[in-house]
Amino acid sequence: MNRPASKYFSALSNPTRLAIILSLLKGEKCVKELVKELRVEQSVVSHNIRQLAEAGLLKQRREAKFVFVSLTDKAYPLLKLLRGQDALKRGVETSLDDTVLGLKKLADLIPLPVLIHRGVRIEFANRAAIRLFFGGASGGRAMMGRVLMDLLTPEGKAKLIKRQERLRAGESLPTEEYTIMRDDGSQLRVEANMVLVRMDGGYGFFTVARDVTAERERERIQTEAAARFRGILEATSFGVVVLDRDDRIAYINPRLAAMTGGRPADYIGRSPAEIMTGETFALISKKIGQRRKGVAETYDLDMKFRDGRVLRTTCTSNPIFDKQGNYDGLVNIIIATRGDEPDKKP
Repeated sequence: MNRPASKYFSALSNPTRLAIILSLLKGEKCVKELVKELRVEQSVVSHNIRQLAEAGLLKQRREAKFVFVSLTDKAYPLLKLLRGQDALKRGVETSLDDTVLGLKKLADLIPLPVLIHRGVRIEFANRAAIRLFFGGASGGRAMMGRVLMDLLTPEGKAKLIKRQERLRAGESLPTEEYTIMRDDGSQLRVEANMVLVRMDGGYGFFTVARDVTAERERERIQTEAAARFRGILEATSFGVVVLDRDDRIAYINPRLAAMTGGRPADYIGRSPAEIMTGETFALISKKIGQRRKGVAETYDLDMKFRDGRVLRTTCTSNPIFDKQGNYDGLVNIIIATRGDEPDKKP
């Protein structure tokens, strides 16, 4: 997943990446400095730097044989998630000593739900995890020794086993979604990132989670609403065409495609310039320029096609803008003013 929240979420889930971010609060550092400061192998530091850079949180520059890294502006929203940065840094330093106690201290400092488990048996849940997974069971003692599988659907159990196998094999994996079955019978949808950690001479897993139940429900509602709206557009008696920000046809309903002598699939991804005469496209280009300025209008348009067909219409055109206020395309509602079929050129 490519959302900013997921990038931040991934950065929080690994003690080494968190230690790198906190170390760079003081300013740019050479990779060798980070290796010495964190007391881990250079390959581990380089691997985590690469992941942070891919997430857009770090930038790198080379000077002679040395590589220097520093935080990008995108890293600072992540730091706002962290309460008590000094305490957090001490927790990270302790956790890098690979003790269960150190990992627990780090988990308690992270405001997101964290589980520490050997295989599928839970050894620790921080306060946020207790609230999320177990509905706030007293003190978290009821979590000790619980089997993580008890919280998952059959599909989730299979994903968890496969994920642990891949982590043990040395892979670095993106976040995964699971449906959580709580003791009170309710279900949650969570996004979780699991990393392999050393624990008192052995190995375990440090899992950071995020509740995405409400987010997924909003997406479901939006998807259903979009499907209903699309159904209306498919059945309507007037034509509809949507151009994207690059002035290519992103959607055309069956009615307009029929008016213009084709099928929707014939037009998707094409520019009006490929279909219209030069004279008609020059006029359309002028109208698109008005949409980019935020102007909506209704006007008469003779749509002249390269094959000689002409469709006389009344067109209502409205611009589309994204959440940042940038032009994102336009939607046209087109009504044929002289029959449903285009006239033939004499």
